[in-house]
Amino acid sequence: MLKRLTSWYEGEFIPHKNDPAGGFIRLGGCYKRSFSATVARIIFEFYLKYWQWCVGTLLAVVAIVVHAARH
Repeated sequence: MLKRLTSWYEGEFIPHKNDPAGGFIRLGGCYKRSFSATVARIIFEFYLKYWQWCVGTLLAVVAIVVHAARH
């Protein structure tokens, strides 16, 4: 399961195309990701960058909901 999740999150590696007759070799490539993996990556990177704000906002929202439910 972890292997499938990792391959979905990382996407498919597509190496750079090299001209067989050329003397120049390009190394590396890029990853082609699905739309859902791209969205998950954006949300995860946002959380890692702003986790303090996310946790604080979540706690404030939970406190407001609990207070509203009691009254």
